[in-house]
Amino acid sequence: MSNNAEHIVETIFKYITKIQPLRQYEEILMELAKMGRSLANADRCTVWVVDSKNNELWSKVALGVEAIHIPLSSGIVGQAIKKLRTNDYK
Repeated sequence: MSNNAEHIVETIFKYITKIQPLRQYEEILMELAKMGRSLANADRCTVWVVDSKNNELWSKVALGVEAIHIPLSSGIVGQAIKKLRTNDYK
């Protein structure tokens, strides 16, 4: 396994161990954001949640920034969700 693949696997298992006992939704999202930040070697990471009822994307977990709410059809994340949903029905 390459160094990068080893790092990815180690990081995933490290965070799965932290996430497994958690029961609070916000705590789980925070650990997922930390894992994403570590995997991407980034300063910040945002975990987006689809709110179909209100037709928006939101995030309480944006490391380094306040909560964000945007229309579901908005931006790169909205386009990715739209494409994902389209592919689900093919």
